[in-house]
Amino acid sequence: MPNRSGIIRSGLWPLAVFLVFTAAAAWAGYALFERLKQEQKAVAARTLTSVGKLKAEQIRSHFARDERFAVSIARLLGQGGLADWLDGAPSEMPRRLQESLSIVLHNRAGSGLLVLDTHANLRFGAGQFTQLAEEGRRLALRATVEPRPVVSDIYRGDPSAPEQALLDTFVPIQSPSSNSTVGVLVMRNDLTYLYDLIQTWPVESPTAESVLVRLDGDHALFLNELRFRKQTALRMRVPLSASHYFPGWPSTAAARGEVGIWEARDYLDHAILAYTLPVAGPVPGWGMVVKMELAEVLAPVQRLKNTTVGVTASFILLAL
Repeated sequence: MPNRSGIIRSGLWPLAVFLVFTAAAAWAGYALFERLKQEQKAVAARTLTSVGKLKAEQIRSHFARDERFAVSIARLLGQGGLADWLDGAPSEMPRRLQESLSIVLHNRAGSGLLVLDTHANLRFGAGQFTQLAEEGRRLALRATVEPRPVVSDIYRGDPSAPEQALLDTFVPIQSPSSNSTVGVLVMRNDLTYLYDLIQTWPVESPTAESVLVRLDGDHALFLNELRFRKQTALRMRVPLSASHYFPGWPSTAAARGEVGIWEARDYLDHAILAYTLPVAGPVPGWGMVVKMELAEVLAPVQRLKNTTVGVTASFILLAL
């Protein structure tokens, strides 16, 4: 009669070999998918870098184009009689000049246009926002003595719309006869186009987002409306002392002007892959975060992993 323990031992050998090969296959699969995850992150990092540089250039071009437009309009209006009206006794602006300014505002799709004298007194206003805060008066006076237009930062607090985010461009109006500054043209922007430009991506993505920031004391201040949370421009901020795991931490790196790819958490406390870089805006100190959620970045690898695990488990059960 065969030895019972020998039969058991002879039966365990194939099982032991099977378990060893199963463990080796599992380890190899784990290593493979970890490599695939790193490769997928590298691809996403290149995409984020390209999008970030594209957005930064689009923002720079947008403000440069706006500045050239404002300068050309101020020059044309000065030659068209606006300088003579400003240089004369205070009176109502001639109808033809009002019509010209209304056409300028309409064609630019702007939200406001102001004409000031050299003392920053309002002489004419058209559009949605036609008042000037004290900071605006200071910038207007500065524009009368500087060779280039003066541009404000993004701000809130205009007397006609205290909660509206705005940006103003102040351009001196020159008298063609004396070549002296006789007033200031203010082109007011409600930033609708800029915010749309920031959030429009060249690739379709359910989680991708761009965030414009700047330093504000000991915080990084969000300058634009966010894709997944509204009423955030000039309201949401992240302390510069925040740790790497603090929600929204990449915004502090962007506000400091740092360039790099980061794995962190966003303001929604979701795991993300982000690229930060400085932005040449109308004033120094702007930075940008372009980001995608890690779940989206790794989704193709996760789908392949789920399929592979399912098929492998089926074969293991069949073999057993």
